[in-house]
Amino acid sequence: MVLGLLPFYLIGTMQQQHLQQYHQQQNYDDSGSSTTKFTAVVVGGGGGVAVNKTQPNHHVNNNKNKNVVKIPYIKYKPNTFEDIKARMDYAAQHGSADDPNNINNTVGQYLLDFGIIGFPKCGTTTMMRWLNMNTSTGTAGDLRVINHEIMALQKSHPAKIIHHVLTAIPEGSIRRGYKSPNDIEDGRARNKLRVHYPSTKLIVGLRHPVLWYESFYNHRIQNGYTMPNLTNTNIIQNNEDVLKNTCPGILNGVCFTRARFHTSLVKWGKTSLLSSSPSSISSNNTIIINNNNHNEISHHDDDADEWKYFTKKEQRSMRKDKIIISSPNPIFVYDVNQLQLQQVLVPDNNTNTNEYTLFVESLQEFLNVTKDIKRMSNMIKESPGKTNLNTTEQARRNSLKIDICLDDYSTIRQWLLRTGTDIHGWISNHFIIPAMQQQQQHRNDNVNNNGSINSGSYGHNRNVYVGGGSSTQFRKYLDLYRTDPCLERNDKNNY
Repeated sequence: MVLGLLPFYLIGTMQQQHLQQYHQQQNYDDSGSSTTKFTAVVVGGGGGVAVNKTQPNHHVNNNKNKNVVKIPYIKYKPNTFEDIKARMDYAAQHGSADDPNNINNTVGQYLLDFGIIGFPKCGTTTMMRWLNMNTSTGTAGDLRVINHEIMALQKSHPAKIIHHVLTAIPEGSIRRGYKSPNDIEDGRARNKLRVHYPSTKLIVGLRHPVLWYESFYNHRIQNGYTMPNLTNTNIIQNNEDVLKNTCPGILNGVCFTRARFHTSLVKWGKTSLLSSSPSSISSNNTIIINNNNHNEISHHDDDADEWKYFTKKEQRSMRKDKIIISSPNPIFVYDVNQLQLQQVLVPDNNTNTNEYTLFVESLQEFLNVTKDIKRMSNMIKESPGKTNLNTTEQARRNSLKIDICLDDYSTIRQWLLRTGTDIHGWISNHFIIPAMQQQQQHRNDNVNNNGSINSGSYGHNRNVYVGGGSSTQFRKYLDLYRTDPCLERNDKNNY
């Protein structure tokens, strides 16, 4: 049954006698497909949701850049969440749970403009608090991020995140966003964004995998987790292959496989590898093994160059998966070093032409908010984790933390360096080249009247943007993934 736009007050009784809650036990697989079971609902009243376009817009936009559009004033109505949820349930009950073209599925889209979705320990908290800090002064444009982590898209009804938005963010001319640093890795979140929030813009942070692993491991220690000894001797004594190529519980989520950011990014279907026809994902047993026995590539695989950045196990797993449906969500990718840039004002013309400007303008343009760089606050640095420990306990936990640059950790460092090379190669050659071209076009004239980004004409790589825009800023930091960061650290220590 193809559903049209149903009025909020006329969804009616659907075969069930009582109003039931959404069934929490969903069955999403990591390919992003779903076999969700929805219960019928009875909807009463006529609360509804509203975009009040007649309400005066108090957001003053003095920027003449035609890419920045006026943000509509949104006024909340009674029962907004309940009505949005009911319409999604109605679509599901009538066989359209996975149809993004069904208006009942996307009825909550206007309340979710953007998300900070990963990766963990890649500046997501810094980004959230920095954007909110600037919002309070009106210098980042009118936007708000829910000021805590929300995992609703992974575990709950797809409308649940709207409940959080309505609770935490006020009415008005505001871009509304959330933070969930694991959503980038989660097939359930990916699917819900595709079906219910296809225009929500996604911000994704990256970090050199060596430094990412050290930070994540020490973060777990700081929060009281028991972490395994990962020195060279202990690695040899344990099952090295299990530690390196799986995610055993002993690592408490700080897994070497999770440092391979490109294995999560590829599942969003922004390249041709998993979003092309089944014939291009070859199961041919004739393979070519490159140096280090790292990759296997079919002779008949049209995407051989892209496959080579994935291990044998990753390739086999992806070839078994269903074909990924390309995500329509625009993605903005940055390196955590870009969050440490500081603005420098040029006195003679009161403008800012440094690296900070390039990054912030690219982010503001992506989010479609007013650009006023000279008034933006400097970047901040957040270090999430428990801080209310006494001196003795803090010293004990500090003694358990690792310095990954020590020779004792050379084995895991080599694993992560190889990961860095793969991440660099895949992102450079398949993920961001067309993105940089598209970003330049976006600057010229690539925004719809409603503020959403047009898909452009760059094939599978559409809707991918990078911090710093079409400049070489992001690539400069990405290039460092091929080198050992400990060389620089040791040089500083020896200075």
